[in-house]
Amino acid sequence: MQTVLGTCKLRPAVHGDAEAVTELIIATDIETFGKPDFSLGDLLEIWEKLSLATNTWVVLGADGALHGYGSVEEMGEGRLDTYIYVNPASKGLGIGSLLLDKAEARACEYVADYQRKGIEYEFNNIVAGRNGLAFELLESRGYAVRRLHARMEIKLTESPALPEAPAGVTVRPFEQGRDERAFYEAHRQSFQDSRGFHEKPFAEWLEGKTGEQYDPRLWFLATVDGDEESAGFIIVKHLPDCVWVDLLGVTRGARKRGIGEYLLKKVFYESWQQGRDTIALTVDLGSLTNASRLYERAGMQADYELFMYGKEL
Repeated sequence: MQTVLGTCKLRPAVHGDAEAVTELIIATDIETFGKPDFSLGDLLEIWEKLSLATNTWVVLGADGALHGYGSVEEMGEGRLDTYIYVNPASKGLGIGSLLLDKAEARACEYVADYQRKGIEYEFNNIVAGRNGLAFELLESRGYAVRRLHARMEIKLTESPALPEAPAGVTVRPFEQGRDERAFYEAHRQSFQDSRGFHEKPFAEWLEGKTGEQYDPRLWFLATVDGDEESAGFIIVKHLPDCVWVDLLGVTRGARKRGIGEYLLKKVFYESWQQGRDTIALTVDLGSLTNASRLYERAGMQADYELFMYGKEL
C-alpha cells in the first residue's frame, strides 16, 4: 500500500472491495445520468477476466472511504480499455490524474510486449457522459476522441408482435453443446470490419460468454436457406434493470436483408414473454454499417453517450 496525495492510500483492488467499488461507480452514474447503470454482478463479471493485483487500483482516504477506482482491461490482444471513476465528493484532489498515471504505466507494459510481437495496439480511456473534468484531464495529457458510442434502450408498454423472419432466412435458438462454435464464427465474421475489433481465441471468447448473467434462452442464430454458414446472431444477458444486448451482428454477405432488425425484435418479443420490458445496448455512432439507424427503426432511443478517448503511448 502506497501513501499518496497526503493522507490517501493507493493499492490494488481486492474482492472485499467489490461492494464499495460498485457503489462508487453507481454514484458516478447517478451524478452523470441521474440513474444507475451498473451492478455488483457487472463488476464481478469484469473482475473474473482481470488480474486485480496488476490491472486495478483503489484510492482510499485516511478513514478507509473509497475515493477512486481505476482499471485496465485487455479486450483482445492489441486493445486496452481504461476506466477511471472518482467519487463525486472527491473531485479536484488529483485522484483521476493519479489513477491515469497508474493505468498508463500498466498499459506501457502491454505495449512493450505487443511491439516485441509486431502487434498493432490501441489504448483507450472510456468516459461515460459529458464529463467536463475528465475531458479536460485527458486532453491535457494528449488524448483525443476516437469514437463516440451511445447507450440506446426501449421500454415496452405492451407485448410486441411476434416478428416474421425475412424471406429465405431461418432463425433458431441457441443449443448448448452444438452452437458455441457457430456463434463464435458468426461474431468473428460479423465484426471483422468493425473499428477496434480484436479477435479472441475460441476458448477465451466462450469463457467470457458463460457468466450467470448470460441467458442462452434469448440467443438466436440466423442462416440463409441453402447456406450452412451463419448469417447473423444475437447474444444477450440479464442486468437488474434491463435485458442487455451484448452482441448483435450480421455477416457482410447477408446484410441488407432485415436479419439484424428481425433478431432484435425477436429478443423484444421473447423478453416480454419473460416479464422483462426494457432492452438496452451500446452502439458505435460511427459504425460502418450505420447500426444506430437499425436500432432507431426498431423503436430504440439514445439514452446517453460514451466517449472513447485514445492516444499513442
